[in-house]
This record gives sequence, structure tokens and C-alpha cells, in this order.
Amino acid sequence: MARAKKHKHTKPNKKQATPSSVTSVTKTPKEVPPRFRKPSKNEIMFFRIGMLSIALTVVIVTVIFVVNYFKDPEFVGPFDEMQHLTMADLTYIVGDNGDGTYGDFTYFMGREGYEDVYEKLMGNPFIYIYFYRSSDINEDIVQDIESIEGFDTMAFFLVDMDRSANAELLTDPDFAHLGLWENNNHQLITYDIENEDGAFFTLDPTTSQVRITLKKLG
Repeated sequence: MARAKKHKHTKPNKKQATPSSVTSVTKTPKEVPPRFRKPSKNEIMFFRIGMLSIALTVVIVTVIFVVNYFKDPEFVGPFDEMQHLTMADLTYIVGDNGDGTYGDFTYFMGREGYEDVYEKLMGNPFIYIYFYRSSDINEDIVQDIESIEGFDTMAFFLVDMDRSANAELLTDPDFAHLGLWENNNHQLITYDIENEDGAFFTLDPTTSQVRITLKKLG
């Protein structure tokens, strides 16, 4: 008996081709910088003021620097290092005691700043007091004084009549016995402590006379 021929059924392929994936690219629009904004009048004014202030500061600092760099060192007078006396000090050196004696040297004993003065007063028979004005320095007298040998050990003192403390010295009656000339800027008193004739004070009232005495000391 013949068998019925079986037909083989073929299953349809349900698998379908999937379309290839497409990458979506989103383009970002290029940013366009904002247009330059024109500054206002106030902003321009403040800017100019700021720049002017900076420039002015630089100029001032530069001027100060230049002045400090090139200025001369502080002026030192030729007599600044020498021992000066005031009108009050003179009272205890040449002041008239009314009994034929003058001054009181013990005033300077142990007095701060006057140790050297006391030693020189007690160790020298002659005291020299040069009256001058710092506003009218005589260079010849400066050289004469600097030429004196042993000057550092002498009782040689200076009085600057331009100092306010000595303003009334030339007209003060307490010093009238010295015979100082009121209008002369350079005078020298020599105090001979041990003079037996009582002529204790000798005055050189002019520049030329002062120089003669100084040269003798040199």
C-alpha cells in the first residue's frame, strides 16, 4: 500500500533586516560675541581721573626719590663740635660777684654735659671766649682756631650770639664790665684769672684784633 508523500513545510523566516542605526548629530550654533559696548561719559571720566591719579603719584614719588638721592648731607658748621656756652653759663664764669671776684666755677662741678668745661676751667690760668654769629662765619678765624696747637686742652669756649638764649647778651648790664661792642659779630674775651693788677679781662672787639690774638695762641 503506497504511503502518502508528506510535503515538508518550510517555516517562513520571520527575521527581518533592521535598518542600520543612524547617529543623530545636533549642531550647536556658534556663539557670536556681543557687540562692544561704548563706555558712558561717566566711565570715561572716572578712567581719566584714575589714570591721572596714578601718573601724579608716580611723579611725586620720583621727585622725592631724586631729591633724597642728590641732596647734600646735613650741613655741619665749623664750630658745631666745639664747646659752646649760653648767656646763663657765662654768669658762672665771668659774672661780677661784687667783691672783686668773678664767676663761680663750682657751678659746673658734677653737672651733666659740663664735665669737660669744669676740668678746663680749673686747669688753665687763661680762659678764652669767642663771641660770633653763626650767620656770619669768618673763614679766616676758623682757620686760625684750627691751627692752634693743643686747642683741645685749652679753656676756649664759644658763644653764638644768633641763638635765642643769647639774644640779650650784648645789652645785658650784668656783662657790661666785659665791654662787648653791640654791633660787632666777632669778638674775643681773654680772662686772666690770676692777674695781680685786677685787669682780668681783655677784649678784642674787631675781626683783625681777634685774629692777632689767635695767631699768638697758635
